[in-house]
Amino acid sequence: MSNQKTETEIKQKTKTRLLVLCLQAEDGTIERILTGADYDQLWLQGSTESKAIGGYWSTYDNHGRFIDGNFKSKASK
Repeated sequence: MSNQKTETEIKQKTKTRLLVLCLQAEDGTIERILTGADYDQLWLQGSTESKAIGGYWSTYDNHGRFIDGNFKSKASK
């Protein structure tokens, strides 16, 4: 038996990953947390809802690593 993973096993692992999207208001309070395995679906829902609340979103994997987000930077004058 080979110890190498088959292509099917690798595809199954990537399909079953868990992503966490955090919606935050402009003041930093957490408004909502979304979870799912489809990044595109979470991105669409997160970007739409963050615009509605005037906040921002960030996405993490199941190990807590930052994936993506739309943080607003406050420019100092």
